[in-house]
Amino acid sequence: MTGGAKKDQLPKGWVIATLGELLPLEYGKALPSRKRNSNGQFSVYGSSGIVGTHTAAVVSEPAIIVGRKGSAGRVHLSKDPCWPIDTCITQSPLMTWTSTTGLTFSDSRS
Repeated sequence: MTGGAKKDQLPKGWVIATLGELLPLEYGKALPSRKRNSNGQFSVYGSSGIVGTHTAAVVSEPAIIVGRKGSAGRVHLSKDPCWPIDTCITQSPLMTWTSTTGLTFSDSRS
């Protein structure tokens, strides 16, 4: 760990962790447009946002959805159950942050 805080310098109760440890990310699940149901009540998310609807959801809680192909890096928030397709990664359930004071990011590759 270079350029970041040392473990013994952290306030009590704080941890050093990777983003993946704090916000577990998962790939979306394939759902070709020909298999989607346009009368469905659940939004289907692609990298660029909502791309349709379907009768089932694969994420049952609010989620952060991040594009990983096409509109890579584009971020969406779904407050309702939804179906993020395989052009996205998701983080759910949403974490509640009580404070972002002292939150820093470092490039572990350096």
